[in-house]
Amino acid sequence: MVGRKKKVIGNNTGLLRDEHLFEDLINQSNDAIFIVDAKTSNILYVNRQACINLGYTKNELLNLNIITIDPAIGGKIGWTKFVKLLKKKESYLFPGIHKRKNKTRFPVEVNVKYIHGGENNYFIAIARDVTREKYIQEKLQKTLNYLDSIFKNLPVGLAIMEGPEFVYKRINQPLADINGVSIADHIERPLKEVLPQAAKVILPNLRKVRTTGETISNRNIKVTLPSNPQKTLHLIDYHFPIRVGKEIKAIGAVVIDITKQKEAEQKIIEESALKDFFIDVIRHDLLNPMGYVRTMSKMVMEQETNPETKQRLKDIYENSEVMIQVVENARAYSSMKQNEKLSFSKLDLSGIVQSEINILQLLAQQKNMNLRLTMPKKLTVKANPLIKSVFANILHNAIKHGDENTIIGVKLIQNKQKWKFIVINHGPLIPDKDKKDIFVRFKRLIGEGSAKGSGLGLAIVKGVVERHSGEVYVKDYMKKGSKFIVEVPIHPKI
Repeated sequence: MVGRKKKVIGNNTGLLRDEHLFEDLINQSNDAIFIVDAKTSNILYVNRQACINLGYTKNELLNLNIITIDPAIGGKIGWTKFVKLLKKKESYLFPGIHKRKNKTRFPVEVNVKYIHGGENNYFIAIARDVTREKYIQEKLQKTLNYLDSIFKNLPVGLAIMEGPEFVYKRINQPLADINGVSIADHIERPLKEVLPQAAKVILPNLRKVRTTGETISNRNIKVTLPSNPQKTLHLIDYHFPIRVGKEIKAIGAVVIDITKQKEAEQKIIEESALKDFFIDVIRHDLLNPMGYVRTMSKMVMEQETNPETKQRLKDIYENSEVMIQVVENARAYSSMKQNEKLSFSKLDLSGIVQSEINILQLLAQQKNMNLRLTMPKKLTVKANPLIKSVFANILHNAIKHGDENTIIGVKLIQNKQKWKFIVINHGPLIPDKDKKDIFVRFKRLIGEGSAKGSGLGLAIVKGVVERHSGEVYVKDYMKKGSKFIVEVPIHPKI
């Protein structure tokens, strides 16, 4: 075996005649090195790394043929074909699978050189263990497949564009659908060619991202597209740089079609305007005559002596009061729901409370109630005029649900942090489980069936108070009635 090795060295290199120096050099290699007899496939020489990779001793390998190590060759027939191929190419690089002594296998990359040696021909094969590279490659491929799946399946439009002309390199189906152009008709074409009208709106921002490297996000744009030039699309787009190292290689785009939402918003605005107009018409056409009915019924009732007629006039007065309250509440609730932010100005709360008490005085007298008021002559704070509905509804609620022949306590007080409006009546207790429900719109408690009203009053109170950064709640009062408390900071968050 040593003689064969020296012959190979002498005939093919002519440079390394010292056997030990030769072995030392090739044993430094991190790749497995084999010298193989082209005729028999016998292994004539191996280096140390080949032994490490395969788990054999050097002597064991020198007694094997290469077919044992690389079963993919396909036995003697396969070896014959392999030799013929190598004679034509002389060198060949190919992937393979090597089998260890313990029967396990691992991937390799093999570089083979065919050498003419006179009477005998040989192969020199350098095999690199690519297990780690293969693992990294597979992980990378899985990651790429995962990212590709995300790109294809995200329910928003995605695109990648390159170069100063912003040529489409990738685009997913949702964005192709938004643009009304197939994926194939985007690829390798510049934006201005695919979407000539929309490009006028989009290109300035793409250029800015490419120049500054900064992301432009959450931008609302309106565009028309070739597929339907008569229709305007409303889009939200995001443009961001895609870097390799510090260099910007491409621009990414995320596009969300919000056309349907915008159309729905416009419809709501139009319907809301119609509703407001309808409420204003009702308020104008009902409040004047109902106010007249209320005033006249009050005047006649005060002069009437016949008990039966007096009772009917009282019913007219109370029902007109309820109708006026319903209309005012509907207007207040509509105004509160439409305004995202309330405007605040300096208001005299004492004057507003006194005005509401004057209006409701007769209603209280009908039940022989006495309104006992405690408040400063003037209490000026920043508030919205809707605060009037808070006082009106709580006072009206206390009178309506209070027992006859009782006192209703009304307090308006202030400290350094907040002002409070407190109303106490005597009547049926509100169960604890219902104390929050009474502030829900249209929520009527069991036992209120005979009470007249819209079910909006206390919901309006809660809404207005919360818009003033305050809170409203109810407590039991000495197990004989209810205590409504409104607390609002002196400086509400506007």
